[in-house]
This record gives sequence, structure tokens and C-alpha cells, in this order.
Amino acid sequence: MQLGTLALALVLLVAPLRADAQAVKVFRIGWLGFVLPTNPEVRVLEDAFVEALRAQGFVEGRNIVIERRWTEGRAQQAASAAAEFVQMKVDVIVVVDSKAAHAAKQATSTIPIVMVAVANPEQQGLVASLGRPGGNLTGMTNVSAESSGRALQILKDVFPQRIRVAILWNPELQGSANWLQTDVSRAKALGMEPIALAVSSADDLERALGSVIRERADVLYPQLALWAHRARIQDFAAKQRLPVVTGARQWSQFGALFTYGADPRDLFQRSAAYVAKILRGAKPSDLPVEQSSKFELVINMKTAKALEITIPASVLQQADELIE
Repeated sequence: MQLGTLALALVLLVAPLRADAQAVKVFRIGWLGFVLPTNPEVRVLEDAFVEALRAQGFVEGRNIVIERRWTEGRAQQAASAAAEFVQMKVDVIVVVDSKAAHAAKQATSTIPIVMVAVANPEQQGLVASLGRPGGNLTGMTNVSAESSGRALQILKDVFPQRIRVAILWNPELQGSANWLQTDVSRAKALGMEPIALAVSSADDLERALGSVIRERADVLYPQLALWAHRARIQDFAAKQRLPVVTGARQWSQFGALFTYGADPRDLFQRSAAYVAKILRGAKPSDLPVEQSSKFELVINMKTAKALEITIPASVLQQADELIE
């Protein structure tokens, strides 16, 4: 009788535990990143996203599963991954860049989509407006008019003389032409001579770089969408002894003279908060798109020394990080 009573007690004890285990819902997240996290800085950013989700109570391996795919800047690869996520019936799709955002939006109108760092989603037609995104997509935008204007102003502070700025942009992205026009207008207002060069493929890039030489550009200013071509651009710039200025801090590790843009870690952490809200039942259409409020200036002093460029003390004092 004692053994029987003990067995019954164990059954009664274990049964609720099993019921609780069965009650835990496991959510599936489709992660559509830009590049494989082989670069330490990319890995740090993805880890920041996972850590922020953990702080919200969503732990990988316990109540969430993250299906990871990377586009490497290829539209077809993004489309295939997005379609795969739809087949998997994931609970939310997280997109890092614009191509991934468009691919996911085209693949589904019902699965929630969260942007991590997408420039000008309103101009790209991804959302109806930042305040009222509508549809199934929301999240963070990494570029604002103020940040772009500030980067060009810093460039003017470094090069007070009249300079020719080669702006590399991608015409395949919706809204990119509008943003280009904004940059061109600002550059002219600051006394610079902008040279707009369209790049949507590797062949386009080579033609654009040839124009940089013919036009005798003084600075390369690639838009964020050209991250996939960063190695070629930096190699060209190093050989031609041209400074590179852009909005993504990762470029500074590849030799850009300086970068000014949204703090990427902040973007990844805050996008995790969107995912948490959606997994708890919030609708993307009810969550306004937020602009980053943290921007950072990173100056590569090694590049400045190699190119014999003197960075004014007034600019150095503004820097959040100096790469020695």
C-alpha cells in the first residue's frame, strides 16, 4: 500500500508538470539577414537581438525557434528564403535590409514582418506611413533626413574646400531616387559638387568606378544599400587613395575614413521589442515605425594617416569612437 500510495503521489506530482510543459507555446521566427555572421561585428549585432528577446522572456531553445537565412544582397535569394518562411508558417519574419523587406512583403500579407534597419520604408512603399504603417510590416528605420544631412556637414568640416563627391546609389530600390535627390541637394548647398553614379550590379559598379576616375572625384559616398560591394569599393578607394564616407559603422572596419549613422546595436535591440509585442498578440499595423534616436560618428585614424588627411579637432571632439 505504501508503494502504491507513493506511486500515486508521484503521478499526481508529475502530471501537472507535464501539463505545464505541453502548455508552453513555442514560436517560430524567420530571420532574414543580410550577410553571414562571419564578421565579428555582424555576429555581435545578431547576438544583441537574441539577448534582447531573452530579456523580453523569449528564449531560443525554450519558447522560440529561430530559422536563419541570409540574402547576401541578392534579391532572388531573399525571395526564396521568404517563400520558405511562408511554407514553414513562421509566426513572424525579421528582415534586416530593404531587399529582404520587399521579398517578405511580396511573399505574405498575413505573417507579421519586423524591420531591423530599413532606410526610408515610407518612400520605398513598404508602409503607408511611419505613424500608421498599415498592413503586416513595421519596425525600425535606420536613416533619417537629419542623419544624412549631418554626415555631409561633417564631410564639409573635414574638407572645407570645394570637393567632388561621388554618390553611389542603387536605382533598383524604391524611393532611392528621392533619397539621392536629397543628398545631391544638400551637397550642392554645402558647396560640394555631387556626382551621382547608379550601381545595381557588379558590372555597374565597375563602370561607376571608372567614372570616379574620369570625373576626378575626391570622395566616395556609397549609400547603405551597397554594403554587398564594400570590399570592391574599399579596395578601389585604397588604390586610388580616395576617402570613403558612409552611414554604416561596419564600413569603418574596412577602411572608411568615417561613418555617421544609427547605432546598429540599438536598432537590433529595439527591433526585438517589436517581435516580443507581436508574439504577445500585437498587430504590426498598430505599431508605428520608429526612427533610431542614437547616432554615432566613427573615425578611422589609420585611414586618415594613410591618406594624409587632417581631421579637425572640432570633428574629433564629436567622435564616438576613434579607430587608431
